Amino acid sequence: MKNVCLEIIQRIKIRTVKHGWKLRNIANSATNTRCTKKASRRVVIMANKEINKPRTSKVLEILQKEYPFERILLGVLGALVIILGVYLIEERVLEIRLTSWWIFNTATKRLIFSISVIVIGAVSFVMAIWPFFVPSFAEMKKVTWPNRKTILNHSARVFGFIFIVAFFFVLIDWPLRYIFDWLTGLGA
Repeated sequence: MKNVCLEIIQRIKIRTVKHGWKLRNIANSATNTRCTKKASRRVVIMANKEINKPRTSKVLEILQKEYPFERILLGVLGALVIILGVYLIEERVLEIRLTSWWIFNTATKRLIFSISVIVIGAVSFVMAIWPFFVPSFAEMKKVTWPNRKTILNHSARVFGFIFIVAFFFVLIDWPLRYIFDWLTGLGA
């Protein structure tokens, strides 16, 4: 009996995807077959869910789907636009020669345009790398941060170790300096 119900559920899925047949007829046939009442109710619920699903257009599905190369492309283009804006500010490599246009007729307007190009590039670059940082925020919330006493203890240990290593190198360097001065004096 379970196999019959599973077969009907499978038919519902196939027919909705391929042919778009009316699901209510299939659900009614499930109630008329050898399925149990509980299983036929599930089939009816599934059929109603499939019927009430909002249909979206294929164009919107394509536009809403994220492609991994888009992020890479956005990051590369953002970096290039930032470089372009910096070159526009420097005016050695790139120079705006359309000074007859109202937007480029003074040095201040050219500077504002260059800064806006840099801002656009920076925003696109941040939008490209932002999804890589989102999981780290969730992980940082899980971190158990040490208290003040622990931080001071560990910091003292690190600085103490640095002091000991520095003192060790001073002790080694002091006698070796005289030896190397003597050796360089032999060659002169």
